[in-house]
Amino acid sequence: MKEKYGPDTVVSSVMSSTYTGIQMILNAVNALQSTERKQILKYLYKKTFSSPSGQIRIESNHHLSREIRIGKANLDGQFKIVWSSEQPIPAKPLLTNTVFDSIDEKSIWESLVEEIGKETSDGIVVVDQNRMIVYVNSAAYTLLRAKQGDFLKEVHLQELDSTYQVIQRNIGKANEFSLFLLKKAKQPSILIKKPSTQEYKFGHTSCV
Repeated sequence: MKEKYGPDTVVSSVMSSTYTGIQMILNAVNALQSTERKQILKYLYKKTFSSPSGQIRIESNHHLSREIRIGKANLDGQFKIVWSSEQPIPAKPLLTNTVFDSIDEKSIWESLVEEIGKETSDGIVVVDQNRMIVYVNSAAYTLLRAKQGDFLKEVHLQELDSTYQVIQRNIGKANEFSLFLLKKAKQPSILIKKPSTQEYKFGHTSCV
C-alpha cells in the first residue's frame, strides 16, 4: 500500500478491521464451500486467526479477543507502543460475556430459573441431556407429578393435551440442559354474542 499511496500512508483501524473481516469470511467460505450465513457463523466460533494486529479469536458473543496495545502518538501520525498485553484479551462489550462465557454460568441461570419459577404461574422444568429433571417448580409438579431426579417422558407432556402450550429452549454453555415452559393456552370464549338486528338510536337501548 505504501508503494501505491506513498511512504507516509497510515493504515487506520478501519482498514485493518475490514481486511481482517474479509479474510475471515473468505477462510470460512473456502473451507465450507458455502456462503450460508449460519454455517459461516458456526465455523468461525472459537476460531483463531492471524491479523495485522496479531492473533485474534472469535468469542461466543461474536466479538474478537485480541492483543491490546497502548501507544503514544508521534508527529508523523504513527504511534510508539508503550505497553502491550502480549496475549489476547477476552472481549466483554457491555459485560455480555459475564453470563455466556463465565465459568459460573450454570449457577447464574440456575438462580434466575429458580427466582422466576417462584413468581410465575406457568410450569418450568429443566432437564439434562438424559432428560433427568434437575429443576421443577411447584406449578410444573402439580401438572406432571414429576419431581427432581425423575425422568421427563413424552407421555408427561402429551397428557397436557391442548390446554397447555409446551415451549422448549436449550440452555447452558454447550446446550447441555433443556428448559420447558408449560404455558396455559388461551381458550376461546364460550359466550357468543348474537348480532343485533335493530338499528341503534342515540338515547335508546336495544335488546339483544
